[in-house]
Amino acid sequence: MLRVVVTNPNRKHRRSLTEQMLGGKCDLIFLADLAGNERRDALARAELLLGGNLRVELSAEEGALMQNLRFVQLTSAGIDHVPFSILPAGVPVACSRGASARTMAEHILAMTLACSRRLLIEHHKMIEGEFNQMKSGNRILEGGTAAIIGLGGVGRAVVPLFRAFGMKVMGINRIGTSEPGVDFMGTSKDLKKVLGETDVIAVCLALTQHTEGMIGARELAWCKPDAILINVSRGEVLDETALYEHLLAHPNFYAGLDAWWVEPVRHGEFRMKHDFLKLPNLVSSPHNSSQGDDEDPGFHTTLQNVLRVLGGHAPRNLVHEDKKLY
Repeated sequence: MLRVVVTNPNRKHRRSLTEQMLGGKCDLIFLADLAGNERRDALARAELLLGGNLRVELSAEEGALMQNLRFVQLTSAGIDHVPFSILPAGVPVACSRGASARTMAEHILAMTLACSRRLLIEHHKMIEGEFNQMKSGNRILEGGTAAIIGLGGVGRAVVPLFRAFGMKVMGINRIGTSEPGVDFMGTSKDLKKVLGETDVIAVCLALTQHTEGMIGARELAWCKPDAILINVSRGEVLDETALYEHLLAHPNFYAGLDAWWVEPVRHGEFRMKHDFLKLPNLVSSPHNSSQGDDEDPGFHTTLQNVLRVLGGHAPRNLVHEDKKLY
């Protein structure tokens, strides 16, 4: 049987599900159980690797040990942290793109509603004793237009949710292919048109060399002055300073941020250049849009991809080293 080494310290239910789905079908090793020579030996004999943030979980020296490696499966949908430099050349790497699409789609909708109904603003006003019944400024989604920037797995899951509210949907992806339920599909060349016509903008892009800083001051200026911008991808897709200044200058423009520029999992700390959390036109969450209930359907889908490889089938969601994919 192939040796599968799990590098990330799993939560209890994830470890249990891994053992349940992969046990008996491979030689399953959890790196967190090992130390010293046992850990090095496991990596040297690893044929499949199941990991999260490999930059944190493995050192460059440990990467050099994995000369028998055939395949790497990431538990994350993001591809910006894949350490190709420490992996053996040519080893295929798959991400979990779209595995948490349903829960992320609901998070996008929740943030959209919180912004359109000004829920946090009114909540804090009520704490201060203000009962703002007749001057709320609530907005109606029905009849508006939503844009999905990076229409992949998550974007496809949110399309029917927006349409259920009576909204038109526009989409942007790498190749501009049509999608069910989408009224207009384009590529990054159509970004100005899409941003200028939409009321809600959901950013679902993977962070690549082509998408970093994709939405800056120029692109924000294309948006409607009262648009709602939701980001569940990576903070670096948005220009941090440009977004902060835009929110200050346009009090009717709202943002829902689940993804941040410096985060604990990827960078070891949470830090911002600007005090976004004091802005009234911002709704925030700690990059947990992919988290669902204890059944963890996204992780289940990830393990199914490992089972495909163990069964001799081609894996899904391969990541290209040139990072052109999103």
